[in-house]
Amino acid sequence: MRSGRGLPTFARAAALLLLLAPSACELTEVTIADSEDVLLAEAYVVWAPPAPRAAATVFVHGTLDAEGLLQGLSPDLLIEMIAEGGARSALLEVPAEVCVSGASPETTPGRCYAGALAQSARPGTRVTMELETVDGRSLTGATVIPQDFAIVGPVADGRTCRVPENRLLDVMWTTSPGAWAYPSEASLRGIRRALLPKDPKFELLDDPLVVFGLAISDQDTIVSFPNEYGLFDRFSDDVTTKALIELQDGLQSGISATVTVAAADRNYVNWQRGGNFNPSGLVRVPSLRGDGTGVLGSTVQKTVSIEVGIPTPATPECEGIRFPPV
Repeated sequence: MRSGRGLPTFARAAALLLLLAPSACELTEVTIADSEDVLLAEAYVVWAPPAPRAAATVFVHGTLDAEGLLQGLSPDLLIEMIAEGGARSALLEVPAEVCVSGASPETTPGRCYAGALAQSARPGTRVTMELETVDGRSLTGATVIPQDFAIVGPVADGRTCRVPENRLLDVMWTTSPGAWAYPSEASLRGIRRALLPKDPKFELLDDPLVVFGLAISDQDTIVSFPNEYGLFDRFSDDVTTKALIELQDGLQSGISATVTVAAADRNYVNWQRGGNFNPSGLVRVPSLRGDGTGVLGSTVQKTVSIEVGIPTPATPECEGIRFPPV
């Protein structure tokens, strides 16, 4: 990732309404028809070593009715993932928080299904989903899992390294054929205690604090850490923004990080849009068809750990450490 003003629209509309008001005789009563219940499914296949198999999650829900309430969704859903070669894996219903972080029945209406896939569902292979409801509705779609890749710095996949405080380094990886983008996530632990001496307001900070990074093209395989993480999280609230500013020159002593890089397929990229993450346009493109809409995307994920402190024989020094630019 190195790489003539007039009246505001809402004011003009209000002025026009005031001008028209004296000539209006009566309001016409309009009846709004009930909305049709349409299935919406968000399904993801993840291959993340050292797990022995790819796993899938599917979050299914319906649409809102005229009162803004979720229309009924039968629990009797049949969801199967078919790996290349024909091996089928049925997904079972699990708590909603497996699909949606921090979910609860009150705030996240819908049903979550999850399960491990057949061993043949590996990077570079095709996975198909079939979803059927008890009343005969269905959704189908397919994804091709991106090819495998490897993190090559600041340490190899699954390893841990140490960096002195107030240093930057590069998270680097090889390309993954079939990937359209590389979303990345860093979970920062110990951040509240490390920053609290600077400002009592950091007591309100989430710990761990999860921040987002993004290599937006299939050939962009480097992100500077930690200063290029959290660019999409700034301005979410004052405390988080201030914490991210504090990290622009590196991590403070007492903070550690787990960094995950994902090679994401076209379906994932075309659906995961919103805020500032719009790598291929502003409109979400579905990849499921049938009696509803949604996505079946896939990612290959690799993880490394970074700790702040003096390197030890058990935990080597990270590669590519550098001072922040002056």
